[in-house]
Amino acid sequence: MFLQACKTLSPSMSPSMTSLGNCLTPHFFRKLPLSDLASNRGLYISGGVVASTDGLRHAGQARSAMKLVMSILISGSAVLLLLAIYVLVRTRVASKRFMEDETWEMTLYQKLEFSIDDIVRSLTSANVIGTGSSGVVYRVTIPNGETLAVKKMWSSEESGAFNSEIQTLGSIRHKNIVRLLGWGSNKNLKLLFYDYLPNGSLSSLLHGAGGKGGADWDARYDVVLGVAHALAYLHHDCVPAILHGDVKAMNVLLGSGYQPYLADFGLARMVNSNPGDGLSKPSQRPQLAGSYRYMAPASKRDPADILDPKLRGRADPIMHEMLQTLAVSFLCISIKADDRPMMKDVVAMLIEIRHVESTRPENDISKGQLSSTPPQSLPPPSRLAVSQGSSHCSFTFSDESV
Repeated sequence: MFLQACKTLSPSMSPSMTSLGNCLTPHFFRKLPLSDLASNRGLYISGGVVASTDGLRHAGQARSAMKLVMSILISGSAVLLLLAIYVLVRTRVASKRFMEDETWEMTLYQKLEFSIDDIVRSLTSANVIGTGSSGVVYRVTIPNGETLAVKKMWSSEESGAFNSEIQTLGSIRHKNIVRLLGWGSNKNLKLLFYDYLPNGSLSSLLHGAGGKGGADWDARYDVVLGVAHALAYLHHDCVPAILHGDVKAMNVLLGSGYQPYLADFGLARMVNSNPGDGLSKPSQRPQLAGSYRYMAPASKRDPADILDPKLRGRADPIMHEMLQTLAVSFLCISIKADDRPMMKDVVAMLIEIRHVESTRPENDISKGQLSSTPPQSLPPPSRLAVSQGSSHCSFTFSDESV
């Protein structure tokens, strides 16, 4: 090879041969592929050995790939930054529009020290405590440290549910009905202010995560009786009478001692009836349809099978109370409206199960007045047949009632 010929040159050769020595310069070797130098181990070239053509090609490809990756990362970061700026600006513009461009109307039924700014500022996702068919509920702490529950209607078109809550809850008070503290409204936003109840809904207690489904029978009985008292008050003590229209576990809220409060009057309706008539004629009651959730039992089975499995196997007196309460519930879901008991009768039957004293709270107010008719203690109707001294109820239902 030519390289090997160059290596045989002697330093004593004449200067005429110096041009041949130029072949040993680094510039010469940089032009040679590494394959021509493979047989010359230990050969040192000043300035380093040049990489092969394949190596140069791979290095170029790697640099191109790195540039592409960096371009994608920079472009993606720029897009995310622009999107974040857009969302922030739009949120601030929307808040400013709600707060400055609209005229607020606000009414408070209690003496509370807060502004509409204090409320709107806290309507964030971090403060959401529940959602319903008509709106989302937030936990809001006002400047004096008190906590409120604020429902924001889904849209300004929810005026029917908004007005229904104001017309019903705004004029009544009962120990088992959630208290409406006030409301605020403008063209784009409708808000309702309530007492904050720390233990959530009955639905979350019975079916929620965290093992809360094990509420004992005493607590459940108190909830059932409390809700019955609330409904009896709405049906018989309010003038005109009020039908809730959507009674379900999700709409029963629980206070600090798990005291029940009937809530969400968005589907409630007032019933105009003749004085003294009340709701004594079930066939003349208005037809209301609440949200779809539960169906009445449709097969003839052992009543104990319907009980919550967490409550089965209790002592005989407790099983007796549970089955009697279940019998009352069967009466309330009779297919024929005329066979269903009035709510005041339901309260009387539930009280009779435990023989507890019924006391009428002094703060039960209907349209600003107390009803002059005292509650009557009614004996359970004969349709509620229970075998005394046994944990088994004797249910006698017609084909239409099951």
